[in-house]
This record gives sequence, structure tokens and C-alpha cells, in this order.
Amino acid sequence: MSSFARSSLRTRLAPLAAALTIWLALAAPVEAHTPSTGYLRLSTDGTDVEGTLEFAVRDLASAVLLDQDGDRRILWGEIENARPALAALVAERLILRRADAACTTNLNEPMVDRRDDGAWLVVPLVATCAGEGALSVDYRFFFDQDPTHRGLLALTRESASATRVAGPDDHLFTFEPDTVAAGGFATYFAYGVEHLLIGPDHLLFLAVLLLPLLTATSEPLRKRVWTFGTIVTAFTVAHAIALLLAITGVVSLPGRLVESAIAATIVLTALDNLWRFLPAKRWQLAFGFGLIHGLGFAAVLLPLGLPAGGFWPAFAGFNLGIEAGQIAVAALLWLPLLVWSLRPPRSSLLLRAGSIAACGAGLLWLIDRALALGIIVWA
Repeated sequence: MSSFARSSLRTRLAPLAAALTIWLALAAPVEAHTPSTGYLRLSTDGTDVEGTLEFAVRDLASAVLLDQDGDRRILWGEIENARPALAALVAERLILRRADAACTTNLNEPMVDRRDDGAWLVVPLVATCAGEGALSVDYRFFFDQDPTHRGLLALTRESASATRVAGPDDHLFTFEPDTVAAGGFATYFAYGVEHLLIGPDHLLFLAVLLLPLLTATSEPLRKRVWTFGTIVTAFTVAHAIALLLAITGVVSLPGRLVESAIAATIVLTALDNLWRFLPAKRWQLAFGFGLIHGLGFAAVLLPLGLPAGGFWPAFAGFNLGIEAGQIAVAALLWLPLLVWSLRPPRSSLLLRAGSIAACGAGLLWLIDRALALGIIVWA
């Protein structure tokens, strides 16, 4: 083979080799497409506290042996057999205290709720606490198995409510009787940042949108930075609109459809990077597809709810948190790549390799979500 032929072959194979490398880096996030989330809803009116714990069966199976016969199918009888282990898990990882004394927590009959992302176990509970005053909640579920797990806590007292987001480094909260009220800008801002960071599909979509900017080496840097900000902001405005429509009940779509559509936006945008066929500018794609991603954000926020008396601060906090998170991540990744890609051959390689890898990841997400594939199968 001549040196020219070898050089030509290397040129053709380089994007595929780079794409494989990028795709392997994406493989781990692709496997866990649904962030691990638990819900704790509590209401109190005196000494007793009532509420529910809600966990995806796939998350619960990481801490409690549910599939007792190892057939990868979890039946109701196996859940019944696991009730003592479940009670022990709750006693260990959910601590309610009032007036410096631990509350006595009892679990009632669990229920199974079949949702778009699989089976969930809903566990009613009743806690008896001595005295009155501040109620402290220590939520410690699944952080050792999955550091990205988040517990969404909602406490209602008479007509007031408060919400919190528990993570591995922030899981103990105290609810004072006279401060259980609306608000929550800071809480929802932090949750918006966290959800963006543990949502690889949203970040990958944004990365694919921004890739063509790296190849625009003939444009002034100021114009490319302006376009960068326009794309990110259009995405934020769009998902804020869709989120508002979803949480107010104007728009309601099945979760599986929304998650599959999010994966499809990655595939379509990546293919458009390789062969321009979508009749829209980058910011228009960010806005149009951002509406779909906003419905995905709503699926996470809806079960927690927004405080009735502080709806707008919480809503603004969540969206601004997402905006801050995506700007920070995109800037940290995009600016070094921009410097590296100043030479046209590099920028062209990055565009093709990154788009091919993202398309492959998006296809895996699309197949997995559309067909509702999973490690644990409910029967």
C-alpha cells in the first residue's frame, strides 16, 4: 500500500476511532439513564406524623434482597417476604425526631405503582413523636450504593408546606412549626443545578448543539461566544415554558414518550451535524427541542411539587439552577475544546467524531426507553 493510500485510510478512520473513544467514555452514563430518586411526603398536625415513602423497585433492590429466587423477576410474594428487611432498612435510614427524642415509625401495607419508568413501591408510614416543636428528618437511603441518588422531601403542616432535597452530604433537615412555609428559591436552585449535572442526556444534547461552533474557525471569537450564549439561553427559555405548561397541567404526556423523544433530539441533532438537513438555526433547534427536554424536567419536579405560597420563587430557582449548571459545564468543556480546535483539521475531526459518538449514545437511549428495557422486570 502506498504512503498516499495509507494516509488517506488514516484520514477516513480517524473520526471513527475518535468516535469510539468518546462513545466508550459515554457508555457508563448511558447505562443509567434515569436518575435515582426517592420521595418522602409527610404531614403533621400535632404529635403524629403520617406520610409515604416512594422508591423505584430497581433502586430498592440494591439495598434489599427482592429477587429471592434469582429469576430477574420480582413478584408480589417476594415483596411480602422482604417486608421485615424493608422495615429494618427504613428504621436504619430514616430517622424522625421531635423534642430531641426519636419518633416511633411504623410501616403499613406497601403498594405497587406501575409508572412509565418501571415499578415503584409506595410505603405508607405513621410516626408517633413525643411532644411538639421542630421536626427533624434524616434521610439516608441509597447514598452508599448510588451517590447521585436524591431524596425529595415534602412536609405539610395545616395549610403550609416546605420542601427539601436530600443528598449524600446534606440529608438532615429541621422543620420548625412557624417556618414551614412557602419559598424555597435556594433549595430549588440547588436542585436545578444537581438535576442538570446528573442528567447526561440533557448535557449531551447541549454538547451536540455546540459542536459546530468549534468548526467555525473563520468567525470572530466574540461572535462564537455570543452564539454560544444564545444557544444556551434559548434552551433554558424553552424548557422553562414547557415546565410551566406541565406543572400547571396544560400539557401532560406519558413519561416513556417524553424520555424517548429526548433521546431522539440527540440523534437528530448529531445527524444534522454530519449532514445538514434540519431547516433551523442552532438557537432554533435549542428552543424547539428544549421544549421536549422541559417536559423531562417536569417529570422529576412534578412528584415533589412546588410550594403553593412560593410557586414563582421556587419555579425561578429551579430554572435558574439549570441555567447556571449548563452554562458552567458547557463553558468548562467548550472553551478548552475551542482553543484545541483552532486548527481546522482538529475541529473537523472533533465535530465528526463527537457527533458519531453522540448519535450512538442517543440511539441506545432511544431503544432502551422506547422498549422499556431494564435490568429488573416486573411481572
